[in-house]
Amino acid sequence: MNSKIAIIVTVNDIKTFHGGSLSGIKKQISYIDQFLILYETVKKNWTTPNYVFEFYLFHSIPFSEEVKNILKKTDVTVTLVNYEKHKTKIRPVAYFYDIECDYRLVLDVDMIAVDNPVFDLNLDFQAMYGGNKYNKEQWEEICEFLNVTMPQYPIFKKEAGAYNSWSVEEMYLYNTYQLKEKIFPYFNNGAILIKNDISKKFVSNWEEKREKYMHYVKNTQNIEIDFEGQDIVGVVLNDISSNWKPFDVGFNFPLQEKFEKTKHLLKNTKTNASFLSLLHYINIDKESKWSNLIFKEYLQVRKKYYGDSKLQVFYKYILYLTNRLIK
Repeated sequence: MNSKIAIIVTVNDIKTFHGGSLSGIKKQISYIDQFLILYETVKKNWTTPNYVFEFYLFHSIPFSEEVKNILKKTDVTVTLVNYEKHKTKIRPVAYFYDIECDYRLVLDVDMIAVDNPVFDLNLDFQAMYGGNKYNKEQWEEICEFLNVTMPQYPIFKKEAGAYNSWSVEEMYLYNTYQLKEKIFPYFNNGAILIKNDISKKFVSNWEEKREKYMHYVKNTQNIEIDFEGQDIVGVVLNDISSNWKPFDVGFNFPLQEKFEKTKHLLKNTKTNASFLSLLHYINIDKESKWSNLIFKEYLQVRKKYYGDSKLQVFYKYILYLTNRLIK
């Protein structure tokens, strides 16, 4: 019997919000159009018979009539929610809203499905390594403050860090096949696959811990953060279950040119590489070789859902190519 996976995205049709970004190539693509790119590429490229995918979209700000009519052209279940803890940071809704499924795949909106994914459904959850901010001593302090078990996996960062300091060394090593064992679960929150029957347990703990983490950062670094949960999502997940492993390389593959390590990774990876299954275009410039792939999908969405003519599509593409040459 095929496993039913609910693909869940939380997004609002707004210009930008704290914790999100419309930088680089994304300046030209609204959040709704990013969602449509993800939806269309999943439908087109995730054809494996092993999983049955169903799409769910949650939003907390009412959509315009135009957006409502566009989404009616899809088979997405769209739900307006009221998340009392925050007006726009509604990611927890993806985990506690009742959905009949075997697994939940909670995704960021800025993603493109490239080829069939391979999940290990013997596990309780999977995620992909992201950036790390702290060394072992700091993580021990954080886990004690949050009252979660300290994960007993290697941490490569030696020097003391801070909320605004990032290291992507481990993520780089994993995506270049240089890591063979599990490491500390500092995950990118862009893609989490979790068993449905532990989803609510996870999110109730995560909501509590991300609020405590907000106070921790304020108390120790005098930095105000607004319910940011990515930093501690891994230690909360690990506190619930040690039965996990990272996604295969190529799933939640980071298209991010903000850091030298990821810039080097992208420079030396072909855009048609066979291992790629889900791209996460976090931050790439319009000059990047990867931006052409994203923009072509965007033009197809504009044509299908907005009725852009061939001339309009051609004009957008020419304008895009011209902008690539102008820095």
